[in-house]
Amino acid sequence: MPIPKKKPPIPPQKQPPSPSPCTPEITLDVSPAKNCSIQLSGTVTCGGQPITNATVEFESASPEINPISSATTDKKGNFSSVVDIKSGVQSTEISITASTKIKEGSASISKKAKIECQVPPPKNRIYVTNGDVPPLPNNASEPISVIDGNTDLIITKVLSGTSPSGIAVNPVTNRIYVTNFNGDTVSVIDTLTNALITVIQMGTGGIPAVQPGAIAVNTVTNRIYVANFGVDTVSVIDGVLNQVIDTIPVGKRPFDIAVNPITNRIYVANNENENVFVIDGKLNIVFGVILGLSHPTGLAVNTINNQIYIVNNLTKSVRVVDGSTHKILDEIVVGESPQQIAINLSHPFSPRLYVTNLGDGTVSVIDGDKNIVLVTIQVGQQPVGVAVNPLTNRVYNTNFADRTVSVIDGLTNIVVDLIKFDRLSSGIAVLP
Repeated sequence: MPIPKKKPPIPPQKQPPSPSPCTPEITLDVSPAKNCSIQLSGTVTCGGQPITNATVEFESASPEINPISSATTDKKGNFSSVVDIKSGVQSTEISITASTKIKEGSASISKKAKIECQVPPPKNRIYVTNGDVPPLPNNASEPISVIDGNTDLIITKVLSGTSPSGIAVNPVTNRIYVTNFNGDTVSVIDTLTNALITVIQMGTGGIPAVQPGAIAVNTVTNRIYVANFGVDTVSVIDGVLNQVIDTIPVGKRPFDIAVNPITNRIYVANNENENVFVIDGKLNIVFGVILGLSHPTGLAVNTINNQIYIVNNLTKSVRVVDGSTHKILDEIVVGESPQQIAINLSHPFSPRLYVTNLGDGTVSVIDGDKNIVLVTIQVGQQPVGVAVNPLTNRVYNTNFADRTVSVIDGLTNIVVDLIKFDRLSSGIAVLP
């Protein structure tokens, strides 16, 4: 029987090398803020190779952002997500952590970011000072009311100071300036947030009190002018610094103030001196005087023809003055105890002027071309302040005793609404 041949031994098979363990890595990039959000992006890799279908979670302790959606990596290991700021938040700084967990392990990374939301400036807003007489005990702060001109509803109130009185708006810088008559201060308010930015001290709290009252803004130079009723001066405020940069002596009891931004002239109605001082806005000096007046209480400027309209309380009239020569051109008889005046240069028919007559509860409507009273509108008790929105052709006047604001249609000259307050209403300004 033949002996079988032995088969040669089978050589051992080589096993494929086991993969070396890798460490997951994650990157995170934050794009600049845009449209109230930021874009998150990054990659997940392991040993330099992209990881597909990895889940990336995001965490942040900030209460001012919305929850961040998780992301999944693509074939190249890339991921992306978006961080949105919550409604009403203007700006916030946050810390974001991105993390992922795969079978090889986990990885995380944190970065800080700032989100800013460019909120469009408000339009068609009316601002009313609500200071009671006498002021509240302990010089408590009192509010201004913010009204939506589309609905004629009060949308919020902002505490200003003691006895808020005069008010002016700079639509270029989105700032409101409020004089606090018994607080000797001027409050600066942001129209975007309706928040108090700062309070500018106008005096030292001594005797006599400064009593800042009327206020006006030059939107070209960003200067604010405050008539200090108690000390017969005008304070000049720098709108960037929010500081008083000059003080100009004027006449007795400066009652109202107006600005012509085209000529850079400031007009101050000195009630007891029965004149109006003209201030050079570049030099901050009085260089002219308008005479022949009778207890002036209100001022308005026609920037197109450079004419000034001056309300004369005792003669129950408005005098029209040439802004170049300071000569009186005309006189228009209005109602009882006229107070303030506002002008609408965008009226479809002709320039319109509106005068509040405190003594008989009316508003006189004047044709600015013909210098005649077109109509007298019955409003509330003791109308004082008046302002115009030239874009909507609405006129707003405060009725001091009624604690109301009358809304007048500038086309029909009819009162179309009445806004009520729980406090006295005096100063008024419009943001078109």
